Amino acid sequence: MDAQHFIVHHVKSEESVALKYIVTICCLLFAAFSPALAHAQPNIKQLFFSLLSDTPLMPELEEVSEQSISFDKPEGRIAESLAIMHNVEERQVLDFYLLTLPQFGWGVVNDNLFFRKNEFLEISFEENNSNKLVKIMIRPTL
Repeated sequence: MDAQHFIVHHVKSEESVALKYIVTICCLLFAAFSPALAHAQPNIKQLFFSLLSDTPLMPELEEVSEQSISFDKPEGRIAESLAIMHNVEERQVLDFYLLTLPQFGWGVVNDNLFFRKNEFLEISFEENNSNKLVKIMIRPTL
């Protein structure tokens, strides 16, 4: 009986050592990869304009959030956001918004003008310091 007890106790001891090795390896792997995970976080692509939270940001656009403005008036809001265009043409930007904005409740007036409830959304293009920019402006219907 003592021999059986010793064998069972010996097996538990081996399982304990194996478990310690597994936990140690997991901790080392976590420590090794956590800096990479921390640096990967800023590279997550922004999906919507920060100020126009229900207006999607085309993947080839980079928002210039410090140039965004917004005013609330009794007649409605006036909001404007700018984005730098990277390797994309104006026609592609317009086509993207012609496809996506109706999914967010915007009706199409023409290629660069949309309406929803008491608001218009207008898309225009500018050039600034050799950057091509797209401007999205929301204003009340008058």
